Amino acid sequence: MICGACYFRWSDDGKTGLFTFRAMEGPVDATVAVPLSGRAMLPSLPPDGVRTVDALAKLPGALVIPGRPWAAVGRGLRAYTYYKVSAHYNIFQIPLQ
Repeated sequence: MICGACYFRWSDDGKTGLFTFRAMEGPVDATVAVPLSGRAMLPSLPPDGVRTVDALAKLPGALVIPGRPWAAVGRGLRAYTYYKVSAHYNIFQIPLQ
């Protein structure tokens, strides 16, 4: 098992593992980027996987991006990008003339 309470994906260049935690399914929104060594497909993880951001933060080279689920990282984990969605609705449905 890779992760019991998050989603896993690789960065676009395949050199980083990205773990996404969502507040709807746990205590926080965050992405944790963990560099992969050599040709490894996964970072070194405990046998039962990881369940918290704090457990991943202890891995060598890990970068925690708090409050940003689904963030993406650049080369060398020096920069990251994320998207933010917001919506505004007219809940009273007042007709405008």
